[in-house]
Amino acid sequence: MSAEALVHDLLRAAPELKPILDEHLAANDTLLPHVFMADVARFAVAEIADVRKRSTILKLLDYLEKGLSTGDEETRELILASFVENLMSETTALLLLKPLMGPNLRKAVRAICGQ
Repeated sequence: MSAEALVHDLLRAAPELKPILDEHLAANDTLLPHVFMADVARFAVAEIADVRKRSTILKLLDYLEKGLSTGDEETRELILASFVENLMSETTALLLLKPLMGPNLRKAVRAICGQ
């Protein structure tokens, strides 16, 4: 799956993320998958404490878990380099996000973020 296809599949899984894509496209005039995935990571960090956003974050994390377990190399690289790496200094958010993650995503967080 291409990185662009992953982004569009993510939006099908969690359509609540469409405003993030709209902002991204307005700022960049094109889809930059790695930059967009970093935007999604910032959303997760900013909104994890908001109970109203919990279902969106659960859908996001579930989709990323599936991508790590069944996706091709490009998919895994996009998730690891542009989502997980953007969580590196987010200790407080990770305390709330990790219990919601599947085993592959948690393992990646441990390996990349040391948490």
